[in-house]
Amino acid sequence: MDSASDAAMSNIVVLACIVDAVLPVSPVFDSIGEIVIRGIEHCDPLVLTCASSLSNLPVESSSMDIVILIWQYLECPPDHLVQEILRVLKVGGSTLIRKPSQSALGSVDKMMSDLEHKLPLAGFSETQILQLKPTISSEIKPSGIKAKKLSWKIGSSFALKKAVKIIS
Repeated sequence: MDSASDAAMSNIVVLACIVDAVLPVSPVFDSIGEIVIRGIEHCDPLVLTCASSLSNLPVESSSMDIVILIWQYLECPPDHLVQEILRVLKVGGSTLIRKPSQSALGSVDKMMSDLEHKLPLAGFSETQILQLKPTISSEIKPSGIKAKKLSWKIGSSFALKKAVKIIS
């Protein structure tokens, strides 16, 4: 990697939000690796615990390149938390919402599907559901959804993908 790439990677600002008070750091770094292919050894992520209990994330608007949310619940993250992630991301920044599969069969797929439809309406683009590799022994087939913060300019637009159901 050349010095220009090293400098660019060392400037990546990452916020990792977890809902628990304690979590191993390996899921955080593995989640960063899902977004940034090279240079994660230069990242020094900010880790925010008990994120779901906060009304506002305690960082400046448009200050993060990457926001990782490690979500432990069966239901989707609340709208205010999704909006806070959008607020703190820089334009073009990425988010990854990671969900361990320790829950009831099928509920993770439903949550990821719901998020896939919810994120574009909240202001994200390029949503993509991912099957992630387990990072701790208790994790079984974790999944995640990756998305980017849109760049809104006067006169810009994008198409919302709408699933069409054929009833016969």
